[in-house]
Amino acid sequence: MIPYADVYIKNPVNFYNEYELTEDELAWLNMMHEEGNGQAAVDILISKFILPPSIKYQDVIISYMGSADSGIFEQKDTNNLARNITLLTLGLISIINNNYSKYIKSVHAPQIFKDNKLTNDEVKNSVMNEVISKFSEAIQNILSQTSIFAVSSIRSLQRELIAENFRLMKTKVGAEYADELIKRFKKSLRNKYPSVYKAIEDKNIITVSRMTEDGIKSLHYKIDYYLDMNIRSAVFNIDRNSVQIMAVANDEKVVGYHLIDNRDVKIDREICQIILANKRFGISILATDDATASKLGIMSIDEAKSTPDYAMGPWCRHGIYRLSSDYLNKINVLLEEGA
Repeated sequence: MIPYADVYIKNPVNFYNEYELTEDELAWLNMMHEEGNGQAAVDILISKFILPPSIKYQDVIISYMGSADSGIFEQKDTNNLARNITLLTLGLISIINNNYSKYIKSVHAPQIFKDNKLTNDEVKNSVMNEVISKFSEAIQNILSQTSIFAVSSIRSLQRELIAENFRLMKTKVGAEYADELIKRFKKSLRNKYPSVYKAIEDKNIITVSRMTEDGIKSLHYKIDYYLDMNIRSAVFNIDRNSVQIMAVANDEKVVGYHLIDNRDVKIDREICQIILANKRFGISILATDDATASKLGIMSIDEAKSTPDYAMGPWCRHGIYRLSSDYLNKINVLLEEGA
């Protein structure tokens, strides 16, 4: 018959303590940013304080999922395992959000506000809180889905093992033949639960549910890839939002569009290439309002953000910047001529 298996559970207390971003480390990252190495500072934030606890979490969750078909767990062990996954998930959400928030408030945002001459405290807090809140909600949602997927996978495999074991005992199969049947049964689980085994083997445990024409579909990603994308996108939104606010506040009709992240991608999104190719006086631009966009035959910032495949959205490497007064004067002349 199918044997019982022991469950080895990690202690969630202080599980991520070594990855907490300290005041000294924040000061170091701040110095890097002030010296013009903002890109390197973001890279360090991700590589030292976001990805390591995430990979640690991933490895433990995969080990739990991988053991789910090794044998039958006691019911109390299955419940303890589910609670442990929830606690480890909450801990990871906390460490990621805390490190990200510290970095934005103490390092990145102050420098970006300074560069854009944004001095109003109420506006600065609004920009920071919006970006931090959206990032926090996204991480909470994604990791909660991941936790549910992991627990559901373990319970499903355990339920299958228990049912098969009951069937084998009921049919009173001999021990030598039972071993062969158990091997076949475990092989059949791979065909019945392909997404579970693929997640284990490929380490694609991050679970994202999307609504499609065929209903809700679950997509799976590697945790380092997904968090790297989310962190960079959220960090750069401080830059983008600050530029847009100051451009609108100073009645600047257009902003420049350029590359702000030098990481490699297989294919640049089509909408970014369209924006970059549509130049006025040698510069790729976006309008700060719809009327200007219409007169110049370009996209507005809001249109670019909302048009598939979403300029300045997840995975996008581009951002906006304010233009010189001489350039803005040329644009104003064009607008007056077209009035």
